[in-house]
Amino acid sequence: MDLNQAIQATWDKIGSWLAGAIQALPNLVVAVVIVVVFVLIARFARDWSYRLLGRVSEYRAVNRLLSTLAFVALLALGATIALTVLNLGTAVASILGAAGILGLAIGFAAQNTVENLIAGILISVRRPIREGDLVEAHDVFGRVQEINLRATVLLTPTGQLVYVPNGEVFRAKLINYTKLGQRRVDLTCGVSYADDLEAVRRVTIEAVEDVPQRIQGKDVEFYYEEFGGSSINFVVRFWIPFTNRHSEYKQAQTAAIMALKTAFDENDISIPFPIRTLDFGILGGVGLSEELREARAADGGTG
Repeated sequence: MDLNQAIQATWDKIGSWLAGAIQALPNLVVAVVIVVVFVLIARFARDWSYRLLGRVSEYRAVNRLLSTLAFVALLALGATIALTVLNLGTAVASILGAAGILGLAIGFAAQNTVENLIAGILISVRRPIREGDLVEAHDVFGRVQEINLRATVLLTPTGQLVYVPNGEVFRAKLINYTKLGQRRVDLTCGVSYADDLEAVRRVTIEAVEDVPQRIQGKDVEFYYEEFGGSSINFVVRFWIPFTNRHSEYKQAQTAAIMALKTAFDENDISIPFPIRTLDFGILGGVGLSEELREARAADGGTG
């Protein structure tokens, strides 16, 4: 009797399963159709978003990441709807809860990585810098070689590759020397107190105006700045066309210095050496010769 009851209970259980499966068959078919449709939609959205992002951002790694995220999000949405159709809402809630907790844990564990990833995406969208630009980022000066999902790679003028995290690039001060297509050259110099300041101003401007690299449409700026220890100091400024080569700036700077020195020599304008006055008195104002005379007198003139 026990064996017959066990067999009957098994068949009853199997029968209930079959009946439930037959009853759920329409929902299962609808769920499968939903999954297939969302797979097709997700593939189309991935390809379409990749092409669209290619018009906005030139960084293919970021474009591929964003299009893949759109693909995964649509697949997750389709799977959620399919499970809901199968009356598995409780399972969906459990999965979503577990995914949220897991995502939170991963976010805390990889906080810097996530920050650099988001910063890389924002840099690719806003485009404050591009590959080939000459920039100064996080106190590193160099040409942008690559912008990936983790870091911005800079090639310094001395030939080193420096990997600056995208988070630092996005958060800290960023200088782009290439963006506007021009750059100002500032030269500081000093002339003797005996020189005619108006003549110095005129000769300096004329000399700098002849620099070949100068943008002709912009005036040369000249300003006296201070009374120095041995000279009256000034700054002269002019603009040059600029792309992404630091040598362009250095060549213009060199040409201006050479022209300025030649013009000063031709017009008898002196650039004085630094002068130091030595004071040997305790209270000040005593030169070396006077101090020596006093020392000889104190020794009775025998020194």
